[in-house]
Amino acid sequence: MNRMSRRTALGALAGASAALSLPHVARANTPLKGLSHRQPSLEFYAKAISTAVPGSPVDMTLIPADKAVELQTLTLSQGSDAYDILWVNDTQLMKYAKNGWLQPIDDLWARYRAEFKLDDYPASVLDSYRYDGKLYAVPSSVNGMFYFYRQDLFDAKGYKPPSTFDEWLKIAEGLHSPAMSGAVVNLKRIDAALNEAHYYMNAFGDGWFDAKWKPIFNNDKGVAAIERLKSLTKFAQRAYASSANDEAMIAFQQGLGATGLQWFSRAGAMDDAQKSRVGGKIAWAVPPGGKQRIVVDGFAISKFSKQDRDLQFRILATAMNESNQRAIASDSIPSRASVLNDAELHKKFRHYPAALSAIQAGKAYPALPEFVECGDFITLRIQQALAGEMGVKQALDTAAREVSELLTKRGY
Repeated sequence: MNRMSRRTALGALAGASAALSLPHVARANTPLKGLSHRQPSLEFYAKAISTAVPGSPVDMTLIPADKAVELQTLTLSQGSDAYDILWVNDTQLMKYAKNGWLQPIDDLWARYRAEFKLDDYPASVLDSYRYDGKLYAVPSSVNGMFYFYRQDLFDAKGYKPPSTFDEWLKIAEGLHSPAMSGAVVNLKRIDAALNEAHYYMNAFGDGWFDAKWKPIFNNDKGVAAIERLKSLTKFAQRAYASSANDEAMIAFQQGLGATGLQWFSRAGAMDDAQKSRVGGKIAWAVPPGGKQRIVVDGFAISKFSKQDRDLQFRILATAMNESNQRAIASDSIPSRASVLNDAELHKKFRHYPAALSAIQAGKAYPALPEFVECGDFITLRIQQALAGEMGVKQALDTAAREVSELLTKRGY
């Protein structure tokens, strides 16, 4: 065999061999792909997921919450396998699970219960990750909103954390100036505005729906609740209608806001010496009336993923182990009992007492898979009311009709 024919034969043999082994090689060398919301604790977990199992990298994409939800909904509704691992909160989990877009993990949970010490998760925590009796996500953390305030400015003015909304309004007015807003308000659609409105609707109204999912947010108490929100916007930062969690965190860090609702997961960033000008000056409390949003975060496996289920579960269980939950305890409230109940952590992180009190006082979104879709109508109309394009009553009545039409089409 001459040199050329030998080379050709060897090349053909190598090509045939590669073709025979291609499926195995592709699975081994193709990273899993994940999509998550971007905030301090979830950034930590994204990195932990990406490196959890040696030889099985996960390419994690991090984007703001509203964009993450949009992209997840788009890809999942098309049956796409673009993402294998998905960040979910309790509301998104219900929606995705109802639509058949997630893989139940009860069998995997039972199989790896001992290896990953899964009994460390309280049953009450796991219930938030179930839909129709099935478990769909590995818990990462509990999150919620509480009242951020500038302790140094409160001390100088003789203020105390407000126990009523009227007290909050007076404090916001007293601290408002051209250099600093008296209140940080976040009304970017849909996520941020719905979180903000959720507090007002539950603390001062009757909530969103009655027992049969009929909207009640447009009743007299609901209208009065949004009127309260509108009154606070007089002392809000500029562009509050396009502000969300990232913008609010920066506003507090830079000393541009004096009070406001914000997440537990953003509290640790206030004392970050490299980014914050207000280290040691921010304090926290339960907002007047409580019933602000609380939420659980976790990670689920897409129904359309072609990657190995066991491997993906092992990645998630490893990433959410006790050691990692301790490592990120400054920016999240742990979901494992061994970490959550650690007295030393309560002493170490000064926002923990207020956060735990806020968990007790808080309120989750309605257990309605379509609630965020309803929020699309609700937040648009609230924005129009606050901008003066229509009255608050007219805006909420309009949203109630739109929500009723949506839910009727969905069989409610």
